[in-house]
Amino acid sequence: MSQKEIEEENDRNWKDWRKEPLEYFIIGLLGECGELANIMKKYLRWKLGWKGNYLTEEQFIEELKGELADIEIYQSLVAGKFNLNIEELVREKQKINRKRFGWKEKE
Repeated sequence: MSQKEIEEENDRNWKDWRKEPLEYFIIGLLGECGELANIMKKYLRWKLGWKGNYLTEEQFIEELKGELADIEIYQSLVAGKFNLNIEELVREKQKINRKRFGWKEKE
């Protein structure tokens, strides 16, 4: 789903999402990042052979899919509050990073 599709989905199902406080979306985004860190911790336990609650690689990948999707949704909500296009922001940041780190330009 593109950022535009995510915003359109929210327009259909959550009419006033743009009126919600920015803090709500930022906290949601950070919460999802925390959940991503938690599944990484559980996967690392498995890789290190530790006892306790863990995720195998297959389980980790399945959990990863959901967390990345949740992060993207909240990221799109934050950007949408300011009419920012994430894809354009990433392209611009990659240009900066190419210069900063000496990466080759796209051919």
